[in-house]
Amino acid sequence: MRRTGLFLSIVFVSISLAGLITVLPETAAADDEVFGIYTNLACDNPDTNMVGIGKEMYLCLKNLSRSEGVSAWECNVVLTISGSAFNTGWTYAGGSNIYDPVVTSKFDVYVGTGPAALMPARGGIVHLATNTCNLTDETGQVRYHIRPLTLSMEFVDAPGYFDKDNTSLGYAVGNSNGGTPGDAGSWFNDCGTINYGVTVDDAPATWSDVKALYR
Repeated sequence: MRRTGLFLSIVFVSISLAGLITVLPETAAADDEVFGIYTNLACDNPDTNMVGIGKEMYLCLKNLSRSEGVSAWECNVVLTISGSAFNTGWTYAGGSNIYDPVVTSKFDVYVGTGPAALMPARGGIVHLATNTCNLTDETGQVRYHIRPLTLSMEFVDAPGYFDKDNTSLGYAVGNSNGGTPGDAGSWFNDCGTINYGVTVDDAPATWSDVKALYR
């Protein structure tokens, strides 16, 4: 991961670090480690139909097995948004991002090693970040695509994460819908959706609901 500011005091500069990082590739399969977008932290459903203010979707690393936790991670999460949907931003389960993902869709997040690392819940699920969207009526649709970080200095055609205790040990991972490390053409399927190809049952937000967001 490329660190800035205070992180430069604890790791080498990016050019030097790139030559020291060990990256272990992984071919994505059903039970392998993958990045995915889900409607809940159980990570059992990537698609939902909903209308309202402050609706959440969760970016997670699923099936963690090669490390006891996550000290840093990186990927692109590209949102395709239409209709009334509006992306209000991301919050992180830990750490800070050197990019603004609402503007760039890039995540290069340093969390910390040892006790500061993100630890898995039951089933090897690590919650990385939460996306919040407003969907004021049923025309609002969001599609999430998880892809490799553009111009990554650590991973080739893959997202990835770093070992709980060693930020020089990286693990390339796939995504939850066929994205495979090293296969540049495999990263274009949806990994999560809101109101895409489903019938919306929730009551639409009122104009008063929308105005209340800006008071």
